[in-house]
Amino acid sequence: MNFVRNEWLLVSSILIIALIFAVTKKEILATGHEVKAYLIKKYRKNKKSNKKSKTAWTHNWTHKNEIIVILISILVFVMILPFSNWLLNSWYTSSTYRQVAQFRTVFSQELNYITEQREQILSSKVLNDALKSGDPSQLLTIVQAEAKERGLDFITVTDKDGFVLVRSHLPDQRGDNVFQTTIQGRRVAKGETLTEIVRGVKNPLTSISDSLILEDDKVIGSIVLGHIFNNSYAARFRNGYLERGLHIVFYTPEDGLISTSLKDKDTIFLLNSFFSVGSDLIANQVPKLAKELKINGEYFIVSNIVFPGIEGSPGGAIILFPTSHNFYSIVLAGFMTLIFLTIFIYLAFFLRVFHHRHRITIILTITLVLLSVMYLISYSKLDRASVKLERAPYLIYNSTMKFEPESDVINQFVEQKIAIKVLTGGETINAVSAVIKYDPSMFEIVDILTANSLCDPGLFLEKDINKSAGTVTIVCGVPNPGFSEPSGTLAELVVQPLIVGGASLKFAEGTQVLANDGLGTNVLRAASDAFFSISRQGLTNVNVNEIIPIFSPSHSNSNRWYHKKDIQLAWPLLKGGVYHYALNQTPDFIPGRAVSIADNFL
Repeated sequence: MNFVRNEWLLVSSILIIALIFAVTKKEILATGHEVKAYLIKKYRKNKKSNKKSKTAWTHNWTHKNEIIVILISILVFVMILPFSNWLLNSWYTSSTYRQVAQFRTVFSQELNYITEQREQILSSKVLNDALKSGDPSQLLTIVQAEAKERGLDFITVTDKDGFVLVRSHLPDQRGDNVFQTTIQGRRVAKGETLTEIVRGVKNPLTSISDSLILEDDKVIGSIVLGHIFNNSYAARFRNGYLERGLHIVFYTPEDGLISTSLKDKDTIFLLNSFFSVGSDLIANQVPKLAKELKINGEYFIVSNIVFPGIEGSPGGAIILFPTSHNFYSIVLAGFMTLIFLTIFIYLAFFLRVFHHRHRITIILTITLVLLSVMYLISYSKLDRASVKLERAPYLIYNSTMKFEPESDVINQFVEQKIAIKVLTGGETINAVSAVIKYDPSMFEIVDILTANSLCDPGLFLEKDINKSAGTVTIVCGVPNPGFSEPSGTLAELVVQPLIVGGASLKFAEGTQVLANDGLGTNVLRAASDAFFSISRQGLTNVNVNEIIPIFSPSHSNSNRWYHKKDIQLAWPLLKGGVYHYALNQTPDFIPGRAVSIADNFL
């Protein structure tokens, strides 16, 4: 660290020297007069007084040695001062390392717990009869009872092809294929058992335990269960494992902040602005951020726990440790002043000065001055190093809209619910308009559900389905002071697939997100379209002449641009099947046998 970059070191050093000079001004002037008087007398006295004059010389130069001791001590002190940065960072790390390690252990224990619950359910074979009978209502009753009894947020059961039969927490959302669309599903389809924190199908971040359901060594379905990292889970985690004052924030790179244990809406709004999609902290997946955040006058040390995931991190948890700048500043000032006194006393003893009692006042004065200056420097340094979160004085045009899910493989004969999500990105909004286009030959939009909408039920100005034109229009408002939460649902579309193939939902002109600024400024930065592959159930029994759905885990949405060049493709796993493929731009091209693969993943 150089002194030019840390100008406060120079200023503080000059200030310390000036204060010491002011305190010891009389002694310094007295020393100067004594030296002058000595030089005059030296030439007036005869050689016989040499011995006596030598003694006077030694006595008079005592003041000079004292000044030397003070200046050398200050010089060494100033040289050591830059290491206060290292000292503070070490202190931050040591004060949070133990607790962060403990939290990692807690997440591991929770994964072990859900693994045990899955194994118990499988061993009891409570799901087998309902799976074989094909009765979804009976299966739903069982999984809801098991989830409640075992303290799980959800249990999902699929058929042997990976199509969802029931979800305990979302009874009306089924028919999507998790074997093709998720990493964990593809692994489980091959017989693996997985327990991990992953990006969920219907939720941004979940902890899951997933495996096949067997009977007489035959696959009859699969089960996935676990916890959803929502606000309720964050609150439970805080109450169960965090010390008083600590908070936890969950995030994903795709969605930014998704849940938190914080209750204050203003604080959540500020955090959402800082940890929004695309922020450096989330994009770079920093394992530990040695910074402080200043939120509404309170300081927090930030620690970032990155979940490893199966193939790359799905997200992580940010722990906020409350801290006191007064405490740190006093301790650091005391420590640095103690270093100065140690150097000072050593030099004083070495040069045999400051042995008179009347010098104690000078030493105490210097100590108090150093302590005060170091406290002010430390406090200012800590405050300048922290990241202050405050409302932007201007609009940042950071809101986005998307469908949830953005892509999926869905059953031709099962209705689907597709949510229209608004991510505020740190904006306060009061109106939303969504114009959506679709192909009416592929989809039928059956209904628009607004029970979970961020808008006021009485402020829906338009809610229209034009089946012949293939458009959906939704316009609604939010009363003052507007909506500022990280994300919200505008509406849910009830979609009935019609034929096998690929279908899109696209945001059209007229889609807007308006700020609560009194002007109705459109702050929508981007709107992401959705793509769905419509398939039929019973894929493992498909005839070689029938079309099988192909899904790309790496480029799942054909309406989006991806910066990745390496593409991944997946399709149903047919027992004993060999697949011939070709990559080109001809949709009805029939590949030869030159290139083939026995796996269902490329």
